[in-house]
Amino acid sequence: MYLKNILSRSAFSNCAPELLKHFHFKKLKTISKLNKLDGRFPCFVLEQQPDPGDNIAAEVAVNEFKLEYGEKEFAKLDLLIGTDPDADRAGFIAQVPEKQIRYYKNINQKPYHLKKALKSAIPNYKDRDDYSWHLLEADNAWTILLWYRLMKESENSGSKVPDAKHKFLSLSHTTSDSMARLVRKYGLGVVKTWVGFAYLANSVYMVWNKKKVGKELAEWNSMERTIGTGDPEKDLGQKIFHGQAHPILFDVVDMDTGFRNFNFATLEQSNGFSILGPKPAKGKIWGKGGHVRDKDGTFAAILIAEVQAYAKSIGKTLIELLDEHIYLDPDIGLFINYYEPEPYWGQFEGPAGMSQKINLLKQVESIQQAFEKGNELSFAGMGVKSIECYRTGKYDALHRWKHYANLPYFNGFPDEGIRFFFDDKEQLSHLTVRPSGTSQCLRFHVQLKAQDINEKNLYDKKLEYYQIARDIVADIREKLGN
Repeated sequence: MYLKNILSRSAFSNCAPELLKHFHFKKLKTISKLNKLDGRFPCFVLEQQPDPGDNIAAEVAVNEFKLEYGEKEFAKLDLLIGTDPDADRAGFIAQVPEKQIRYYKNINQKPYHLKKALKSAIPNYKDRDDYSWHLLEADNAWTILLWYRLMKESENSGSKVPDAKHKFLSLSHTTSDSMARLVRKYGLGVVKTWVGFAYLANSVYMVWNKKKVGKELAEWNSMERTIGTGDPEKDLGQKIFHGQAHPILFDVVDMDTGFRNFNFATLEQSNGFSILGPKPAKGKIWGKGGHVRDKDGTFAAILIAEVQAYAKSIGKTLIELLDEHIYLDPDIGLFINYYEPEPYWGQFEGPAGMSQKINLLKQVESIQQAFEKGNELSFAGMGVKSIECYRTGKYDALHRWKHYANLPYFNGFPDEGIRFFFDDKEQLSHLTVRPSGTSQCLRFHVQLKAQDINEKNLYDKKLEYYQIARDIVADIREKLGN
């Protein structure tokens, strides 16, 4: 099934469009101003704006398309695909079903801090007035891509995914749990890692080399600490303080039964996707059915274009596929995953930038300590049930951080974040405040698992939980005086 109208926007001017043509996608259009190899990115007036997961970057793309081709041509567009400058991440602007436009108008309202940042950076900024489109969150794009591939494999093999017992998903711990639930439904295993494709690829490499990753994680978590040397290189991979997290693994589900050796997908919340497949044979770059051991936005663009073609062939949009096959599936459900960086673009600048980041983290720790002393805590009316802090040790020396003052070396920097849980049992609803390890910025991640979803209330529930997620981030900002 061919798409009639699809747009590709890539810094690699010819790669994505040529590949789409190769796979028989028709009537391709490119945005001239966004498709030039120009490291100054003349269409973007904000630092680090050519980000395929950023809503303001999406607005730039839509506005530039309309300027070049007109409003009528935009209305005919099936899908707009964008990559970042080195084309290793991809973003997707999808059609909003007409009956949901009024809901997505509110879902896409900008939070106060973004409006403030825009007003400061672009005094003449004009807010969007067209809500017929929505920038798919990477969590949703990858979920519907996984669903499509699993559905097709099942359909072609008598209702079961072939060799499911050998397949597994690798994803980062800030990526939506909707995907873990989806692949478990089809019998695949799950490996969760810390943030970054290097950790994801390493987890796959561990599995390829027949490591029992579930056993290794359990043994690490029960291990007593060893005596550290204070030398980060010598202490690498050692557990030198209590509660130190595994260097790579966050969670493992059903990986040690049998031999799971085929990576069905590796992905993360920040718009990275790949399929690593089986372990390559000696002397080979990749195994049969596998791709490069890194994220690839061009590859992801082709795969999502196929899903869009399928959706169009049955008279649906990508959003309607999500509604019907993910949100309304009782085995998966409606997950709202929401993200805001601080600052919105770039980082805290100058010599004081790291101190500003550290001071904010110390405030988050003080909130945690007050809770642990018995003080009640809530964000936007969502009561906190428990708190976990994820410390791997990899950036302790860089930040001169001492969680345990009695140890004679730096330790315990919360590099993978402090997480506030809003539910007791499955721990599927939470707020995570996570610092960047190498730049001076923070990231707020919210995941909410909606309750009591049905066809009649789905649109209202989507809007309700998006609003709660935005309010949670606004609340933590307020508590931090930010």
